[in-house]
Amino acid sequence: MNKVVKRLSALTVAVVMIVALFAGCAQKGGNASGSGQQADTKSQGNITLKFTTWVNNKDLNGNYLDELITKEFTKQNPNLKVEFQLLTENNSNEYMQKTDLMIAGGEDIDVVSYSNRNEYADRVARGMLAPLDEYIAAEGKKYSDMYTLDTAVNGKIYAFPWDLKPGFVMMNKKYLDEAGLPVPKPDWTWDDYREYAKKLTKGDGKDKRYGGYFHTFSNYKIFPITNAYDFWPILKKDGTSNLLDPNIKWALQFMHDLEAVDKSHLPYFEAKSGKLSYRDLFFQGKVAMIPIGAWMIPEVSSTLDKYPHDWVTAFATVPKFKDYPAGATTGDGNFCAIPKSSKHKAEAYKLVKFNCDEGVYIRATGLPAKKDYNMDQLLKTMLNGKENLYDVASLKAVLGGVKLNSATNIFPYNKKVSDAVESEFEKYLVGGATLDSTIENADKITKEIISAGK
Repeated sequence: MNKVVKRLSALTVAVVMIVALFAGCAQKGGNASGSGQQADTKSQGNITLKFTTWVNNKDLNGNYLDELITKEFTKQNPNLKVEFQLLTENNSNEYMQKTDLMIAGGEDIDVVSYSNRNEYADRVARGMLAPLDEYIAAEGKKYSDMYTLDTAVNGKIYAFPWDLKPGFVMMNKKYLDEAGLPVPKPDWTWDDYREYAKKLTKGDGKDKRYGGYFHTFSNYKIFPITNAYDFWPILKKDGTSNLLDPNIKWALQFMHDLEAVDKSHLPYFEAKSGKLSYRDLFFQGKVAMIPIGAWMIPEVSSTLDKYPHDWVTAFATVPKFKDYPAGATTGDGNFCAIPKSSKHKAEAYKLVKFNCDEGVYIRATGLPAKKDYNMDQLLKTMLNGKENLYDVASLKAVLGGVKLNSATNIFPYNKKVSDAVESEFEKYLVGGATLDSTIENADKITKEIISAGK
């Protein structure tokens, strides 16, 4: 009996020594996945949050702005550490694909972002995101008192908007001056835009400079009418199809005529098949103007290493559509959320809130969605000390006069509808279908998706 006890005692001591040895190794070395660091932070009573992004904008010292946000957050919350991960270089689509795979593979992510309402609503529909309502209630606040952009899906809040992306037209002022064209006034129309595009087009063949360009974003296929609605025009406010609205047909025809009739816009097929970058096209002077969003403002100065230039960028409001109000623009945003798989949701909520409040002045890639923001403080970061590259007067006029149509018709099937409609619209734009058949098929498919989603 004594021999058995002695053997068990010896075995116990050996096990304890092995466990201690491995624990010591883990504390000293860790591994590439960061598990050693996590064990260390837990032993100190700290929590490490993983923050992922695609935004690679930098300050004058070469620091990533999003990383500066996480550092400031840690300074104010010393018990919370943040692991910053730049997953792609300014490519939100690739970023969202990567985070989907990471979450599906069981990797720890505590804060994730989406570049538009359709992508965000799609992840809600897939059950990937945690609702934030209980954390908002714990603060004793209402969502509507904090932000101007409604992010509710089926009555619940799953994300905060870290900025708004109001549309406007960026213009190469050097080309405007050469053509004798003034920076447009806020009440200019799409007929005026069409004339500008014709006059700004120059040359032929490989050296041709186009007057304008609508990028291949799905919502840009009907960009000329999006500022006329206070909802996503593809669907009505009740979630049913709006594709038989004659304004949608007009927008597609207008886009087609700019390319095929006036030949003043870079063709959609060329841009899509060549996977062309709108940044390359504009900053390299290959197009004179682009309808785009507020995230591009700081890129005029923050991307000079890639796009060196000394000409000035001017800004104009989205052209007026028919009798609708001048200066109006849709208000999609970037959405910051917490994966349902996060092990630190309460702490991640603090980071989400910081990112969408104080963080907007550090990042400054769009207009804040938070209420009562400081425009001067925002512009200081946006212009990055390079005011000479901006027509500051036109920029202030555009941003100060934004009349935001904040779309609220967010449904779980938005992305499926958007993808299907985009596919049908493309057939028309590349010459593979008539306009009438395009509208008819898009409406039919949309109704089928909606019916299947109920």
